[in-house]
Amino acid sequence: MPGRNHGNKVVKRPTTDFSQKVVGNNEHTYKLLEEVGHGGFGTVWRACNLSENKDYAVKVLKKAKPGTHHHTFHYRELMNHKAVSAHPNIVNSHGYVQDKENLYYVMDFLPGGNLLDLITKERAFARNDAFVKGIFLQLIDAVYYCHEQGIYHRDLKPANILLNRERSKAFITDFGLSTMTPVSTSFGTGSKNYMSPECIDRRAGYYQSARNDIWALGVILANMVTGRSPWSSAALDDDCFMYYLRNRNFLRTNLPISRATEIILRRIFTVDADLTIGLVELRHLVKHVDTFFMSDAEIAQSSERLRSAARYLRPRPPAAPVREVSTNEAPSGGRPSFLVATTTSDDLSDSSLSDNFGQGPPPPREDIPRALRAGVPPEGLDNIKAAGIRNQARTSDNQITPTTTSPTGSTVTSTQQDTPATMSDEIRSSLRLERQVVAPIREKRTKEKSGKLMRLFGQFRRMVGRV
Repeated sequence: MPGRNHGNKVVKRPTTDFSQKVVGNNEHTYKLLEEVGHGGFGTVWRACNLSENKDYAVKVLKKAKPGTHHHTFHYRELMNHKAVSAHPNIVNSHGYVQDKENLYYVMDFLPGGNLLDLITKERAFARNDAFVKGIFLQLIDAVYYCHEQGIYHRDLKPANILLNRERSKAFITDFGLSTMTPVSTSFGTGSKNYMSPECIDRRAGYYQSARNDIWALGVILANMVTGRSPWSSAALDDDCFMYYLRNRNFLRTNLPISRATEIILRRIFTVDADLTIGLVELRHLVKHVDTFFMSDAEIAQSSERLRSAARYLRPRPPAAPVREVSTNEAPSGGRPSFLVATTTSDDLSDSSLSDNFGQGPPPPREDIPRALRAGVPPEGLDNIKAAGIRNQARTSDNQITPTTTSPTGSTVTSTQQDTPATMSDEIRSSLRLERQVVAPIREKRTKEKSGKLMRLFGQFRRMVGRV
């Protein structure tokens, strides 16, 4: 059965059949009809509100004893999701009902599918720049709103992003692993494909929850554009991630993405967590991308491996109408909730990407100091024009700041701004890290290796009696 990581634990979902069960109270009574999906700790059912004759999604959670770990997570999911459900791109929460054994968490229901199926089964984003941009901007706005409320999702992935019937709107759901802690030590929380390096490797001591969400958005963007993930996990035992650390051209060498997309991804997958692009700047860059896809001419001149990956860019006929999304389009009235997840995030991984890429064996772990094990030096805004992103006048604050919706329904705009790091600043930072960290460590380890070889050679000579 599918499960989900919290720390190093995998929680299996329950398999109890709740069909036709009636739950609720005097005000709201729900009849569970059919299982439509599952989350980290429970199954999700389509249910009918008997008084309204309207369908909802009901997530069934086995009750936990007060004071236990699971009880804390149940309470946190309910409270955190409710706190951000006012945003038009987050599924609406309607609270919960309960009985002696279970909690029944009620959310909006709409059978529009999820982002994972749209990517892997229908290839609906292939060569559709407007669709990619429209959906991804909605995700940025929703995550920005969560962070402004002090809530970090920690399990962003295509299976937890749902769409309305028209596939014009995206909605984030499943706050079961969310937190209000900006700096966390709960390592390994979430889905490994989408975790930041610091979340995976506990030797870092801690990780930034906001950075973890932004990292996941970068992997999701790669999923949408190419139909696959750049690596299985951002860990030192992953060949693809190791090549990325050592080769600045890794992404466009192996994935059919435009130069503009590469710059955005490298601004997300940074060396230093503190240099990760902010959501305001990320939104600005995405909004002004001309194309996310590598051109046919570039693909034709690329390796067979990349041409094979580019086959995703030939879309399949969609199972249902999929229209392009305007970036300024108002949200639709209904919001979907948990929907059927018939594929997993593993479907986005390609084992062929774990080969050696014709570049020799993977670099050894010791050649990459810990300070530089999170990514490669990012590129700055000075390269945007050359990358094919429209060169427009500097956008005003109200144009680049994500808008949010208050609980009363009014639209508000945050005044928080991210300071864009210039290319020259990042180059200087990269060179400084090279001089101060990389070179001394390499020199030290070279001497250590030489000394170790000499000692081994001396031991060998003594063993054969030549001294």
